[in-house]
Amino acid sequence: MKEVNGVVDNTIRMINSSVIAEIIYNSGYFEEVQDISNELSSENTMVFDVYVDLNTILGEPSNKRFENVDISFDVDEEGLSEIINIYMDIAVEDILSMIKNNINVLNVTGNFNINQLDSGISGLIYIYFGEYFLN
Repeated sequence: MKEVNGVVDNTIRMINSSVIAEIIYNSGYFEEVQDISNELSSENTMVFDVYVDLNTILGEPSNKRFENVDISFDVDEEGLSEIINIYMDIAVEDILSMIKNNINVLNVTGNFNINQLDSGISGLIYIYFGEYFLN
């Protein structure tokens, strides 16, 4: 667990990484979420190790944003990599939106890094609470 400063309702407040881990897990994009923010020395940055099985991504869509994706085709390694990058982009975008809506934080951005492409996605999601802009 790690606490960082963030702008919540125009006030600087401490944000707990366990709250963010719960939001990531409840987003429905990942089967496993582990908060490893304590391993990162960067100020105002949290990091989460996430995993999702490839069958979840390529099988029946569990997220409404993927309902219209045609998955009835063979995918080569390059195509799979592209699908995974799109999946992670959408997941991080939705998670950032959930963080903004659930805890009213104003200054949050995110990024991801994919570690493994064997039977699933193992990756890292970075959540950054940036500069404080208070009026």
